[in-house]
Amino acid sequence: QSHRRMKKSKKYCDESTWKSKLITSYGVSLVLTVNLKGCENFNSVQKVVDVVPDLNLIRTLSIVDSGTSKEKVTVSANKTKLIIQGQSYLNTTIA
Repeated sequence: QSHRRMKKSKKYCDESTWKSKLITSYGVSLVLTVNLKGCENFNSVQKVVDVVPDLNLIRTLSIVDSGTSKEKVTVSANKTKLIIQGQSYLNTTIA
């Protein structure tokens, strides 16, 4: 029997998706991205919140791709200097 390996299709990742005016407006030092398509740093908002250190010294922006993220997100008061921004207020939902 011959076994063929399926080629993995390359995902098209549009880097412009991850640009934000908040980076310069708020002096953001670190940008973390969230989506389920494979072009992200993380696949859940909670994972981003968890990775940001308590009493963070640098401003961190998490950009969440458009779509619905079905998860419960808990952000403690110790998670300082964390900004979470959706790609679109009409098309980004955390439910």
